[in-house]
Amino acid sequence: MRRYTWMLLILSLVLLGACGSGGNEGNTEAEPEAYTPDFSTPSGATEAYARAIEGRDEELMKLVLASDEHDTKLQGYLGRIRASIKQEIEWRLDFEAGQYIDDDHVVAKVTFNQIKGGVTTPMESFPIIFKKVEDGTWRFSSTASRAFIDAAERAANPPEEDPGEEPEEKPDEKPEEKPEEEEPGEQPEESPEDESPPADD
Repeated sequence: MRRYTWMLLILSLVLLGACGSGGNEGNTEAEPEAYTPDFSTPSGATEAYARAIEGRDEELMKLVLASDEHDTKLQGYLGRIRASIKQEIEWRLDFEAGQYIDDDHVVAKVTFNQIKGGVTTPMESFPIIFKKVEDGTWRFSSTASRAFIDAAERAANPPEEDPGEEPEEKPDEKPEEKPEEEEPGEQPEESPEDESPPADD
């Protein structure tokens, strides 16, 4: 009798151990932490921009873009995010270190790498601007980015001079003088021996 009691006790311990270990294994799978964007610094705004594009996250894009540009720019960015999802295109962004233009604007060069069908293809590289807004946080400015790119292109390709402009008259050049006309009734004096041109006045 005592023998069966010990066997039942051992079996119970084994079963309890198995149940306990199974529960522990389930708890070892840590859930990914929710991302909270930090717009207090330019680097935090840059990370949020990258996550919005790479994660094709419309709600995050709404936070990233400066609120004063929502009416004119937001729908364009949301449309491109939706197009990427529809075409099964993912993006990886590579940033160079940002530089302050002034106290309220930072420029950072970004390269867009397209990922489709497991193939990564570098696409465009261009500078983007993050600006400090009224509450002191930093946001992406599409308008300032476009203006910065346009100014850089104008500086790199200055307009050519108009070839149709007439050359300026040199100050030491005198206009050609017309010979004085003789009055119709006068006859010139004959001087056959002197054929040299008249002297300049």
